[in-house]
Amino acid sequence: MGREMEPQAKRAKADGAALLPGLTAWLDREGVWWDDEAMQIKESKSPNGSSLSIHSRRPLPAGHHLCTIPKDACLSVRNASCSDIIMEENMCSGLGLVMAVMHERLLGPKSRWHGYFCSLPEREYLPVFWGPEELALLQGTELGDAIHDELDCVRSDYTDQIEPLIAKHGLEGMNYSFPAFQAAASLVASRAFKVDDAVGDAMVPLADVFNHKASVVALSDQYAVYEGEEGEDSSDDSDSDADEEEVQEGEDTEDADGDEEGAASGSEAASESLGSSEASGSGGEGSGSPGASPGAGTMLTSQLVPPSFLADAEPELHGLRSANGLSLALEICIVDDEEGAALRILTASPIGEGREVHNTYGELGNRDLLEKYGFTLPENPHDSVTLELEALWAWGAARHGAREWEARRAFLDANTPWLRRRRYAAVLVHPNGHMPAWCIAAVWLTAAQRDPALPMWEDAKAALGPEVHEALLADPSATMSVLEGALREAAPPDFAEALRALAEPKLQRVLAGSPATDNLDSEVADFEGGRLSDRKTARLTSGQLRASELAILRPLVQTQLQ
Repeated sequence: MGREMEPQAKRAKADGAALLPGLTAWLDREGVWWDDEAMQIKESKSPNGSSLSIHSRRPLPAGHHLCTIPKDACLSVRNASCSDIIMEENMCSGLGLVMAVMHERLLGPKSRWHGYFCSLPEREYLPVFWGPEELALLQGTELGDAIHDELDCVRSDYTDQIEPLIAKHGLEGMNYSFPAFQAAASLVASRAFKVDDAVGDAMVPLADVFNHKASVVALSDQYAVYEGEEGEDSSDDSDSDADEEEVQEGEDTEDADGDEEGAASGSEAASESLGSSEASGSGGEGSGSPGASPGAGTMLTSQLVPPSFLADAEPELHGLRSANGLSLALEICIVDDEEGAALRILTASPIGEGREVHNTYGELGNRDLLEKYGFTLPENPHDSVTLELEALWAWGAARHGAREWEARRAFLDANTPWLRRRRYAAVLVHPNGHMPAWCIAAVWLTAAQRDPALPMWEDAKAALGPEVHEALLADPSATMSVLEGALREAAPPDFAEALRALAEPKLQRVLAGSPATDNLDSEVADFEGGRLSDRKTARLTSGQLRASELAILRPLVQTQLQ
C-alpha cells in the first residue's frame, strides 16, 4: 500500500493546510494502492494555490504498474449517498454526477469521500463561470461565441432539475444552492470520466492527480480508447441542429449510397462542449451542466499488457514531435484489472527518473482545454481555428464573375469531397498550415485560371494536374508543405491571394477582440493572497488561446508562393 508521499488535485487548492496527509490516509482506507518506490505524489505551490502532481522516483519502463484504484472507491451515481434519489429521478447522466458531488461535499465529514474532497479546489475556474469582464477577454476567439449561453443552461439545470427535488425528497437541510451546484459542476467537467458501462461517469481519486500534456492517441492493435457500449459514442452528432454548417476535417468515408462523409477524428470525439450532457456518452436530461470528460487516450478496453501500448513510440502531428519540451507519446494508460473490479494505471512509454508523469485528457486544443479544464498550453499541436468557406466563395465570385463562378462552384461541389453535398460551411486548420487536402484543392480550384469560353474541366485530376492531384490524394490530412518544390511552381498565381481571402476574416476577428495584455507575464508572479486572482487567470488563459490562434492564422495570410 502506498504511504506518506503526496496525492491528489489537478491544479490547485486555496492556501491553507497541507493537502497530502488527509488524502493519503483516505486512499489507504479505500484500498487504493500505488508503487511508492516508483512514483511520488508531490505537493507544490502554484499561481493558483497548492497543487499535486505525480513524479517518478526512478527510470520506469513502459508497462510499469503505478497504481490500482478500486472502482468502488470512485464516486458515481451508483454509490453516492443520494444514489436512490438520482436513480428514482432517472438522472444517470453528467447532471446526476454533478448532484452526487454536490451532495457529498455538503455532507462534509459525514461523506465517505470527505478526505478526497478536502484535497480538491473549491471549484475550477472554467469560462462558463467567468463574469462579463472576463468573458469579454474571449471575444473573437474560437471559444468566445460558444460560451455566452452556457451559464444560463447550467442555471436552468439547477432551477428545473435540482431545485424541485429539495422539497420532494426532504433535502431542505442539505443547503443546496446554485453556487454549490456550479462548484460541483466545474469539478465534474474537469475531472470525471467514464469508468465502464456499469459504473458510468465517476470521479476517480488519484487518477486525477496526473496532470495533462499534449499527446497523440496512437495505440497498438490490442488497445482502443474506451467509448462505452455501441450507440453511446460521445462524438455522435446525429441530432445536431447545425448539420448545414458543420465543420469538417480528415479523411472521407462513403456510406451505402456512395455519399462521402467525414469520419470523426479522435479529437472530435473528445472535445464535446462543456454544455453538452452527451460529453459523458450518456445522454440525459441536463442540457447545460457539464458532463464527465471522456478521458480519451487513457481508458482502454484490453485487460492484458502487450509489449507496447503505443502504435508509434515517437508520434508526430502536424510536423511536430514534441510540445512544451515533452514528447507527444502517451505516458500512462488506464486499464481494467483481470476481474474488472479495479482500474490499473500503467506507464505507456518509458519515463525518466525525477520526471513528472502526465496523463492526456484527450487530443484537445487550447479552446477545449480552457472550456473544460480551465487551462491552456503554451504549445499545443492540437490547436485549430475555424475558417468560414463563404469568405473563399465570395472572393471567387468577385474574381471570376457570376456566370463563371456559378459553373466553377458546380464543379467544386461535384469534384471536391464533402462540398458536393453542400453540407459543410467551414474547415478546421491546424498548426503549420495543416488542413484537409480537399480544402487545399478547393482553394487551388477557386484560384485557378481558365478560359471561360472553353468547356469546364473534365474532373479534379484534369483541373489540378496529375502531380498535384496525386500529392493531395496521398495525404488526406494535408499540409501546405504539399506546395513545396514542383508543386509550388504549379500553384495558380492567385493561390496565395485566395488563401488569404479564406483566412483574413478570422484573423481580423481575433485581432479585433484582443484585450490589452501589457505586463501580463509579470502579473503571473504577483500572487494575491498566495494565489493568482481569477481575473489574472482569465487574462492569462484567454491570452494564450488568442496567441495560439494567431500563430495558425498569420502564416496563412502571409503565404508567398511566387
